Amino acid sequence: MWTAHSFVIATTAVLFILWSRYVCAALLAAQTPIDSRDEVARANSLRFAEVLRALEEDGPQTIGQLDEFADALGRDFEVVTYLIRHMGSSSISDTPIEAWMLRVDYRIQAAWFKVMRPISDVWARRKVNQMALIVCHFADLIGERATSPI
Repeated sequence: MWTAHSFVIATTAVLFILWSRYVCAALLAAQTPIDSRDEVARANSLRFAEVLRALEEDGPQTIGQLDEFADALGRDFEVVTYLIRHMGSSSISDTPIEAWMLRVDYRIQAAWFKVMRPISDVWARRKVNQMALIVCHFADLIGERATSPI
């Protein structure tokens, strides 16, 4: 009986993780009506757009560059989440659960980056890219809030 309960719990946990990754991927894939990430990045001295452009290039990044990108994205993440919290409510914004899921996903991707960095450059690069996409999503929300009529 204990084995059956353990199997059900483990299966449920795996399905929940897969579901949450799917939801986060769907949120990040959804295009916002206004692409304002470059303006938000310039206005707030953020580097996520620069990181995304560097990751799209074919040249491999060194571990040092990936560490620098991860540090810059950490700062950018703190800034954009602060701005979203203090800009007030808007009908354009994500629901609280979606924003919470993306914040948790960012933290998970950052932890996986630290784990994968010494093991695989390719996986570390993917984690940095995911982190940059999450910051970009939040920056687009800020841009939408700034341009939407009240």
